[in-house]
Amino acid sequence: MTKLGVAAVFLAGFAALDHQWHPGSAGFAARVATASAQTADARGSDATYVGSVKCQSCHAETYARWSKTRMANVVRDPRAHPDAIIPDLSKPDPLVTFTKDDIAFVYGSKWKQRYFTRIGDDYFPLGAQWDVTHKVWRRYFVPPDTDWWVRFYPADNLKRPTGPTCDGCHSVNYDVRTHRVTEWNVGCEKCHGPGSAHVANPSRANIVNPARLDPVHAQRRLHPVPFAGTAAEESDRGTSLRLAGRFPRGRNHESSRFLAAR
Repeated sequence: MTKLGVAAVFLAGFAALDHQWHPGSAGFAARVATASAQTADARGSDATYVGSVKCQSCHAETYARWSKTRMANVVRDPRAHPDAIIPDLSKPDPLVTFTKDDIAFVYGSKWKQRYFTRIGDDYFPLGAQWDVTHKVWRRYFVPPDTDWWVRFYPADNLKRPTGPTCDGCHSVNYDVRTHRVTEWNVGCEKCHGPGSAHVANPSRANIVNPARLDPVHAQRRLHPVPFAGTAAEESDRGTSLRLAGRFPRGRNHESSRFLAAR
């Protein structure tokens, strides 16, 4: 088969998937109901989140691999991990108007590292980020019309909380009302759902396996929609539904359409 033929097959497949999960397609409501049942059955109605460390005893090799990934370490607390801050903050730079004591979390370690301070029960970005590749400080500020949430907040980093904009994707079991998480970063339960029932009685029937889910639910677990992801949908469904129509097509558009159709 030629490259053009292979491309045509892939495009036809994606078009079929797109049509299958379009709210206006035949049988869409039934497919959504089936998908919801799959997730509910696998998750277990009484299951709660317990944290990735509970998975270690049975899945030691997988846990060891995961614990060394950036997925498990992109958000770090410098108080718990003194080596988390990459640059030397003792060297003055006009962009750096904060100290080590101001940093509650760092984000990133490969290309860039950003810094967040805690005010009340939420976190806010500080005004400089470290360019890891070039070893220089750069300003950090999200300009207008560059991300979905910018229009809803003032042009001031300390008035742009990470709770409703970032934390739902970078934690497990983020609650938009209490701002609490089971754990930061993409832990086991981010994709596999609350694991208490599975820890107590390991079974394929009481844990989520994204490979067994339909495309919409699998994507929602691996790439949750913005505005605190699934947590926002569950804790503030009205807000999620209002925002669903504003997501650009191409990124999480299957999830957005699923939300809008519920």
